[in-house]
Amino acid sequence: MPLINLTESEQAWLKEHPVIRLGESTDHAPFLVQTETGELQGIIVDYYKIVASRLGIRFEFVNDDWGKILQKAVKKEIDGVAYMARIAADQLGLHGTRSSMNVFATVFGLKEKGPDINGLADLKGLKVAYFKDVVFLREYLNQHAEEIEIIEADNPLQAMQYVVEGKADVMLGLNFNSYLLSKYMLTGLTALHISNELIADTCTGIRSDWPELVPILNKAIDSISLEEVRSIMLKWGAITASHISLTEKEWIWLKEHPVIRVGADPVWAPLEFKDEFGAFQGISVDYLERIQKMIGIEFEFIDKPSWGEMLEMAKNGELDILSSVKRTPYREQFLSFTDSYIEMPIVVFSGPELTFVGGLEELRGHRVAVVKGNATEELLTADHPDITLVPTESTIEALHLLARNEVDVFVGNILTTSYYLGQLGY
Repeated sequence: MPLINLTESEQAWLKEHPVIRLGESTDHAPFLVQTETGELQGIIVDYYKIVASRLGIRFEFVNDDWGKILQKAVKKEIDGVAYMARIAADQLGLHGTRSSMNVFATVFGLKEKGPDINGLADLKGLKVAYFKDVVFLREYLNQHAEEIEIIEADNPLQAMQYVVEGKADVMLGLNFNSYLLSKYMLTGLTALHISNELIADTCTGIRSDWPELVPILNKAIDSISLEEVRSIMLKWGAITASHISLTEKEWIWLKEHPVIRVGADPVWAPLEFKDEFGAFQGISVDYLERIQKMIGIEFEFIDKPSWGEMLEMAKNGELDILSSVKRTPYREQFLSFTDSYIEMPIVVFSGPELTFVGGLEELRGHRVAVVKGNATEELLTADHPDITLVPTESTIEALHLLARNEVDVFVGNILTTSYYLGQLGY
């Protein structure tokens, strides 16, 4: 009995067709892998085991050359193609299901001497090998044939070998091709870039006289969670954007927004700061660089001299994100917030005239330095309006004022303040 809701007619159709034969090719390993004993395994086999359990039927898999598999589906010698490009299914007159899992274009190259690839635009001027049967990669490369030297390969392994032999600079493949790196001990190769610019629109292609099967399979596909898909992909060594499970809608959004404008505090080390070359560094910057590689987008840091200006730009929609910011009632009016990735206690730093502060209420009558636009300023203004605040442009300026006895205390987080105390020698 099926575990999902099917109509009576759909249940009757399955009863008449208890075994569905799907074709795939071991050229697409690990989607399909043949063991030494002849058993067929792989990503698509594991996926359709779940589908079979939901529908109460059985799937058999047929392995052959890719071209022969397609012809068998057209001639109805098999019931469908397990995993294929939707455009190819349409061209062959096959009925396409919904996509079961995302497949990403992935650039593979040498670990040590490979080119710096941060996006597909970096393929310009390179010799690029690819498996010629992958339709959406072929279309992309043909669109850029004037700026890329295209090298066709008969299978993904051959494309990788071209890179190893120096016949190609990189291979443009698919994220699951990483399986071949370990299987064939291609230790000198690695995935240089996983793209969200180029995502395959895929489906299971069903024979032309079986349209009834498509909505049935779609119901089963919809019932399979992203975590179940992720588990299968990881089992077979397929890489994703660092194994992040995103919906198709989320990937489309990222594709439409490849560059995210970032506001960061230029003097808030070690969390974020500008180095002597004017480049942003720090903990939050490292976080964003990691995320950038995971989801294939670019974070563009906007250069402004102060945090207050950054906050105002964010309010006016001139920035897309602030890399490290505390949630406050005021900021919630124009910002949405992620989960916290670091916690920093707020501490009162005093000069020699004030040796102990038992609570914020004891700051009444004292000159209290804060960083302008910082959450500390907002919270003290709201909760302790009787405290005299002295806004400064940065933690460094506040500590200089404290050292010169121009303020009595500075209220700031312990991480950045301790860092600058050490740097300034106070």
